[in-house]
Amino acid sequence: MPEKYLKVDRTGRTVVLGYPLRRSLSHQAGYYELASIKPNQIVFNRLEQIPKHGELKEAIVFQGDIGGIGSTIEIINFIYSARMTGQLVLVQGEVRKSLFFHQGDLCSARSNHVQDALAEILYRYGALERAQVDQAVSQSEQIQKPLGNFLIEQGLINQNQLFLFFKKQVEEIFYSALLFVQGDFYFTVNHLEELPTPLNINTQQILLEGVRRTDDMRRFRTAIPSNHAFVSIRGNVSGQLTPDLQAILDQLDEPTSVQTLIDLFRIGEYRLLQRLFSLVESGFIAVINVDESNVKKIGVPELITLYNDTFALIQDFGVAIGQVESLEKGLEIFLQFYGFNQLFKGLSFDRKGRLDQLKFIQQLDTLNRPDKFAFVAQALSELLYFEIFTARPWLNDEQMTKLNQISDELSQLALN
Repeated sequence: MPEKYLKVDRTGRTVVLGYPLRRSLSHQAGYYELASIKPNQIVFNRLEQIPKHGELKEAIVFQGDIGGIGSTIEIINFIYSARMTGQLVLVQGEVRKSLFFHQGDLCSARSNHVQDALAEILYRYGALERAQVDQAVSQSEQIQKPLGNFLIEQGLINQNQLFLFFKKQVEEIFYSALLFVQGDFYFTVNHLEELPTPLNINTQQILLEGVRRTDDMRRFRTAIPSNHAFVSIRGNVSGQLTPDLQAILDQLDEPTSVQTLIDLFRIGEYRLLQRLFSLVESGFIAVINVDESNVKKIGVPELITLYNDTFALIQDFGVAIGQVESLEKGLEIFLQFYGFNQLFKGLSFDRKGRLDQLKFIQQLDTLNRPDKFAFVAQALSELLYFEIFTARPWLNDEQMTKLNQISDELSQLALN
């Protein structure tokens, strides 16, 4: 008797065994959603509409589990070697990154992650100031015009600059996709002619560069554990430096956080860490703990920025697994039990996981407290502790350790 089996393995993957069953199922082609699961029965109902995600709208050539394959590197290597054309969709929680290939070479990329947006690329690499970016995003959305076209019309960037930053965006999405170690992938047929400004990037070259960057970042982190670390000039050190390295040294009149330098130079996290690592290795600067006595006493704006960086990190962790409203829900509950209502009145986390710093300071000023710094430090410390506590069920061990370490560093910093 011909086989007519549907196998569900331990990863949840399903395999149709036997041609007769495949033939029968072909007459029921379409999209289905799970209705119920019982010990010996699984029921699916047909969907009337095609799901919104692109990988389900086109023919799927192959698909699988990223962890089962090994990594995204192996998947991309196969696409390049086979000179395939189509779209590779990588899904990790709620984060979806799409890489488009034409005969094996990378031609475009998309992502739903906030940090991958063109607006964020323009800010991180110094093309526009934060206020310009936020205003342009808001206005372009109101008139439903692509951000790039809007910026050109407003004279904020030109066509050549837009192309260069679009290419930078594609590269950043590609490099970040290499960090996916779990999740699902789909390779589908895609109509590449519909892509805006398709590129022609040699996949083998950018893949090698991506692997090198990943290895470099691991090495950088052995000396500079986080962007919250502070660096300072070592005494009695002399030598010739390149202009790029000297420019960093010129900013270190007093101990300064790595994140402050990233925001100041706006050359991207990788390049800034690369230069700092060179200065550490050559003995020009030292990485110091935030609780050391020679760290400058920071002000309220700097303190809010550091806590916002940490809230944004929690937001990134949450978005990756679908916990997109975690911070906002945590803030609502926090205010019900912990007070600080006047300080946080009307405040909410934006899509990047940050509180409005200007509004926060304005509300602080209305309270007329003599101990403003201590008051803000206590409020933000308790809020961060509560946000970490409420996120504990879905944070992994590595993320919990990292957040607790940052929380301890910030608490020590506020005491200086």
